[in-house]
Amino acid sequence: RSIDEEAKLVRIVSAYIKDSGSEYKQGQTVWAVPFLVCMNEVEAYYCYKRLREMLKTYYIGNNLGIHAALRLADKVLKAVDPQFRAALFRKAKIERRGSITTLRDFHQTYSFTHMNSLALHSVALEEAIELWDLYFAIGPHVHIVAYVAELILMRTKLMDKDTKLEDYLLVRRKIDARAIANMTMFFLPKIDQALMNELKDHGVDKGLCEELIKWVSDAKPGTSDEKSAKNKEEQEKKKKDDKKTNGKQQKQPNGCSSHEPPPEKGGGEDNGAGKPFRLLQVVGIAAIPVLILLVLLVATLWE
Repeated sequence: RSIDEEAKLVRIVSAYIKDSGSEYKQGQTVWAVPFLVCMNEVEAYYCYKRLREMLKTYYIGNNLGIHAALRLADKVLKAVDPQFRAALFRKAKIERRGSITTLRDFHQTYSFTHMNSLALHSVALEEAIELWDLYFAIGPHVHIVAYVAELILMRTKLMDKDTKLEDYLLVRRKIDARAIANMTMFFLPKIDQALMNELKDHGVDKGLCEELIKWVSDAKPGTSDEKSAKNKEEQEKKKKDDKKTNGKQQKQPNGCSSHEPPPEKGGGEDNGAGKPFRLLQVVGIAAIPVLILLVLLVATLWE
């Protein structure tokens, strides 16, 4: 960057800090770069100011909104590809044994750079700017979904046993903005409304961010915590099924359950209609020897 460009960045950020009364936080300057590339300094300032307003929680306190975005990135990854999420976490635990023990550790280590820069960690600024077109077309919150899309597009590289995650996630890397945008648009319909609302609101809702950074009720993939949660869900589902079954049983005639249908008319051992038939059977069996004797007697007399 030239001295003039750096001076413009300083002026834009300084003007915003003065107008908003906020404090300077490391990383704030980078958000102004795409605007300065595409427009003059005055226009760049107002666009930068608008972006900061839309993601104002990102620089509250200790980067509150950024840490909330990490949690949301994990939620989105779990929603679109839980198997990949679990595999990625297992590999990170092996590579950084001791330092990564939870999903929070994973995203603070590998995802923070993206959430802080909104994809401006890319080697090619042109690709990052093209991705920003998507952000402003839908909303800046979509950068979280775009990050997940980028991870999934790198799946083969990331899961290669001969590569390390840090070689791809902790360095400035090339990105394919068009592929990421297409994958992002594919994932958006898969995100439920509750999660989508959190994505949209986390940039301005401090209370929501404070709840998100607690990482409440989040089990590690593949651990006993996650299995316990799954078993609990299955037990609750079984209870609901039992209640439905009991309700059906109460509606059955003659107090019979749904598994024991009432006996049909004319059936059963105590039904009188079957007695004459059984009597005929007994009489018929007893008459067989008498008939044989009569046949022999007639044959003898005939001779």
